[in-house]
Amino acid sequence: MSTYSKIYIELFFIFSFLLSGYLMVAQCTGSNLCEVCGVTAMISNVQGATIDSGSSTITGNVSAGGLGIGNLLEVTATACGTVSFDLTLDFDWDQGVNVNWIHGVSFQSSPGWSVSQGNNPGAGWIYQNSIVGCCSGAAYDSGYYFDGTATTSSCCGGATPGNPADNYGVDCTTDCGSFVFSLEYCPSGNGDILEAMTFTLTDDGETGDWNQPAGCIFDLTFPILFNDIGIQLPTTAIGPVCPGDVVTLNAGSGCDAYQWSNGDSGSSIVVFPNMTSTYCVTTTNISSCLNSNCVDIIVEDCCDAMAGTVSATSVCTGDAIPVSVTGNNMDAVYAQYLVLTDLAGNIIETLNGNSGSFSPQPAGDYLVYSYNTDGVNSCGLPFPPFNTNMNVVDANCGVDPACGMVSAVPLNIQSCCAPLAGTITANPASLCPGGSFTATASGFSTTSDQAILLTDASGTIVDIIVGGSGTFTLGMDCANYEVCSYNYCDGMLPSTGSNISSFACGGVGNDCDITCTSISAQDFEPATFMNLPSGLVMTDCANIPLFQPVTWTDNCDGTGTIMPTETGSYNCNGGTLLRVYEYEDICGNFAQFQQAILVDPTPAATFVNPPANITLICGDPLPPLVPLIYDNGLSGGCQNRGQIAGTVNDNSNGCTGLVQYEWTGTDACGNILSHTQNIIYIVPCAPNHNLSGTESGIYDYETNGIITSTQIIDATARVDYDSAIEINMNVGFEVVLGATFNAFIDGCNSGGGGVNIQSESDNQ
Repeated sequence: MSTYSKIYIELFFIFSFLLSGYLMVAQCTGSNLCEVCGVTAMISNVQGATIDSGSSTITGNVSAGGLGIGNLLEVTATACGTVSFDLTLDFDWDQGVNVNWIHGVSFQSSPGWSVSQGNNPGAGWIYQNSIVGCCSGAAYDSGYYFDGTATTSSCCGGATPGNPADNYGVDCTTDCGSFVFSLEYCPSGNGDILEAMTFTLTDDGETGDWNQPAGCIFDLTFPILFNDIGIQLPTTAIGPVCPGDVVTLNAGSGCDAYQWSNGDSGSSIVVFPNMTSTYCVTTTNISSCLNSNCVDIIVEDCCDAMAGTVSATSVCTGDAIPVSVTGNNMDAVYAQYLVLTDLAGNIIETLNGNSGSFSPQPAGDYLVYSYNTDGVNSCGLPFPPFNTNMNVVDANCGVDPACGMVSAVPLNIQSCCAPLAGTITANPASLCPGGSFTATASGFSTTSDQAILLTDASGTIVDIIVGGSGTFTLGMDCANYEVCSYNYCDGMLPSTGSNISSFACGGVGNDCDITCTSISAQDFEPATFMNLPSGLVMTDCANIPLFQPVTWTDNCDGTGTIMPTETGSYNCNGGTLLRVYEYEDICGNFAQFQQAILVDPTPAATFVNPPANITLICGDPLPPLVPLIYDNGLSGGCQNRGQIAGTVNDNSNGCTGLVQYEWTGTDACGNILSHTQNIIYIVPCAPNHNLSGTESGIYDYETNGIITSTQIIDATARVDYDSAIEINMNVGFEVVLGATFNAFIDGCNSGGGGVNIQSESDNQ
C-alpha cells in the first residue's frame, strides 16, 4: 500500500464520520481519539505453581499514553525456582475518528523474566525478539507485530516481508484477536514476591513504516503475586539471641541443591553463633534458576530489665491522661515505654520515656503498662508494634524474665458531657466547582460547643464554621465533599488540615459527636460548540478559509471562544489541512470538533507575452535572446512564477535563411512549458528603373530588374556587373530605342549578365 493510499484511507474514515454528523464514534465510548478497553489477561498452563487467581481485568478505558493496571494475579509455588505459564492478552482497540493502526504488542522485559511466542493471534501477525520503528527509532522488546502486504513505504523504501520496521499495522477496531505470551520467571527474592507484567501496544507510526505517529501507545500492567517462592529464610534479622543459643535455619524445600556460606548443604541447618553473624544460602533447580539470600543472627549479652511502678490519673473524656513510672531500670542501654491498652491488652497508644500524657480517649476502662527493655540491642524482644497485644509481651517476658518486665494499673475515663450533633443539610447539595452552599445543623446539643466542618473526600478538614449554620465557598477542584455537624466538649475544635478520622466521635461517653452528609462539586457534561464551520471543505489554494473562532458554552465554565489548531500541509499537488477545535472544562470533560480542508493542486503556469514570429530584411540585426517569464496569475501559496532561458538555432547567413529562438523547461510545479520564435531573413525585390537618356551610376536589384529606354542608343553599348546585387552602369551607357535590357539577379548570391535585345531597325 502506498503512502498516499494510506492517507486517503485514513481521510475516508475521517470524512465518513464528519459527514455523518458525529464528532466521535468510539467502541470504548470514551472522549479520547485513541483508547483501549475490555482489557483482560488470563494465565494458564502453569508449571511449578498452582493458580490462586488466574484472571485480571483493567476496568474502564485507557487513554493513549496512559497506564492501565489490572487486578492482582496470584499463584502459589510448588517447586523451587522457575515458574512458567502462558498469558493470554485480550483488548478492544478503539480508534475514534482517526484510523490509528495497531502495529505491535510487546512484553516489557525485566530481571528474572524470559519470554517466547505463544499461540499466534492470527494471519499477518509475526513474533520477533525486538521491534524497532523505522521512522520513530523507538525500540520495544519481544512480541508480535503485524506484517502488512505493502509495496511501498513512507520512509524506508519498499516494504520487506518479515521486517517489523518496514510494514504497516492493521486496523483491528472490531477484533484484535488474542495475544499469547509464554513466560518464565526465575525469582531473585525471598518469600512472597510481587512482580508486574507490562505489555506495550504501539500504533503504526511508533514502530511501523509510517511517518505520521498518531500517539496511540499504551502500557498495560498486570501485577502477579508469587506466594512462597525462592528461598524461605526470614526476611528480618533473627534475635537478639544469647551467645551459643541453638538457631535452626530453614531455606524451604523443592530446590535441587543448597549451598550455605558456612560450608553446609541441605535445606535446613543448625548453627550456634557466639557473635552476630550472617548466613547465606544459594539454591539451584533443574532449570539452572539460581537464587541466593542471607539472614543475620544478632547475638548479644542477656539483659536485666525492670518495669517499675506505673502511676496514671483518671480524667474526663476530652482531657489528656497524665502517666508516669518509677523504679524502672534507668541504665543508658535501656529504653522505657509507657503503653495504653484496652482491657483485652490491645495497644492504643505508646509514650517513649518515664512520663507524659496520653491523648484524650472515649469513656471506659483501660490499662497502662510499663515496658522496660534495652531496645533494639537487647537479648530480649524489641518493643511491640501497635497491632501486638500486651498479653503476648507479658507471656514472653514470663518465659525469659531477663528480656523485659511488664506491670499494669487500671485506668477509668468518665464522660463529663453529652454532645449531640443532630442532623446536617446542605443547599444545594450538588453544584459547580467554585460554587457556594449553605450548611444548616439542627437538633444539636446546645449545652455543648457546635461547629460545622467541611472535608474533602479523604476526610481532611478544609474549612470550619463555628455555630449551627453558615455558607461555604468551594475551591475550583471537581471533587466530592462531606459537610458535618460537629458537637463537642472541652474546647476540642479540630483545625483545618487535620483529618476527621482522628476524632473518635459517636461512641458512648465520647467528648464529641459528629454527623455528616455528602455534597458534590462535579460536572460530567462537556462543553457545547456553536457556530461550527463546515466539517469538510473542498477548495483551491487561493480560497482556503480563514481561521474561524468557535463559541463554547458549559454548564459550569460559562461561555468563551476558541481558535483551532491546524496540522497538515499542501503543495503543487494539493494536500489536506486538519483543523481541530478542542475545549476541556474545569472537570476534565473533553469536547472536540474537526474540520478537514481538501486543497486542489496548484494551476499550471503559461509564458507571459511570448514573442511572435518575425521577418527581417537582409542585413538586419537579430533581436536579443532574453529569458521568458512564466506565471499562473495567482499569488501567495498558489503562485507559480519563474523564468526559463532560451536557446538559438541559427540556419541563416545574415541575409537569407531561418533563425529559431526556443524556450523549453518546467514551471515550479513540474509542468512542461515550450515556445519557439521563427525569424526569417528575406531580400526585397528592386523596382523597375526607367532610363530617360544616357545614365551612369550603380543600381541595386533583387530578383529581376528591367531597364528600359525611350532613346535610340548605339547598339554597341555594353553593361558591366561586379556582384550579384548590383549593376554598374558605365558612363554613356545607353540602350537602343525600342530595345529592352534585362539584368537578372536572383537575390541568392548568384547573378546573371545583361543583354541588349533589339530588332534590325534598331541599328539604324
